[in-house]
Amino acid sequence: VHGRGEWGHSAPRGIPLSKVGEKVVDAVLAPGDILYIPRGFPHSTGPADDDDDEEDETEQTVSVSITLHVHSEAQHLVFEKLLRCTLAKSGFCEEYLGDGPDRVKFCPIGTTLTRYARSEKGKGLRRALPVGFLNGGRGDWFSFARPTADGILRELGALKKRAKNEGTDTGDFARVREELPLVAGRAFDASLQDLPELEKTFAGAPTQTLPPHERQQHWHQLFSRFGPYQKGYCHPGGPEVFFKDYFSPELEPDVFTKNLQY
Repeated sequence: VHGRGEWGHSAPRGIPLSKVGEKVVDAVLAPGDILYIPRGFPHSTGPADDDDDEEDETEQTVSVSITLHVHSEAQHLVFEKLLRCTLAKSGFCEEYLGDGPDRVKFCPIGTTLTRYARSEKGKGLRRALPVGFLNGGRGDWFSFARPTADGILRELGALKKRAKNEGTDTGDFARVREELPLVAGRAFDASLQDLPELEKTFAGAPTQTLPPHERQQHWHQLFSRFGPYQKGYCHPGGPEVFFKDYFSPELEPDVFTKNLQY
């Protein structure tokens, strides 16, 4: 928007450059330029030095940019979350954790899925679902359904094999194929319905006048209401049943988190 900004010149604050891999892009953007950064790529930016600037060298360079963030993970619009919901609807989350009246249901296959999604082989499950501009902006069901089905089914065989080896294949994988189109349709419809509601939270919305802590609370409430897998759609026990394994002591931190050094 104003000035010149340098992108990719250093690691984000608190993350050693040696821990984020090789530099992918090192670019200087001017007003009118656009840079798309996929989810999961650490990045940083700062004012770019202008060697041709003949003004006082003591004057600080100012760079202003606008960042638009796609909340694909916050709204669970990624392949891993869609498969997780499908497994829950297919009977993979009917085991009990604990004893007595306080016991709760959970998904034994959940830890297997999380490990696989965090691995190099399972990185396809970490991709965002093809909604909006990710399917060419067509916005129709068929341009969404085909790549979604291909992506899930491509990973399902590997997950099934891992679950059998780990003893967590406690459901019917044939039923997963039956439930998949229904869950995919739910995700597709939710992405279309939620956008108008999300737009109300941006510039010009009444929430912009709230103090920062109240706006943050508003966002938490917003994402607890919207998204395709809320309430009892995937499982009568709610999302906490099929997301419970995220907090399992059996799981090691993912590689990126484990390598962070603050």
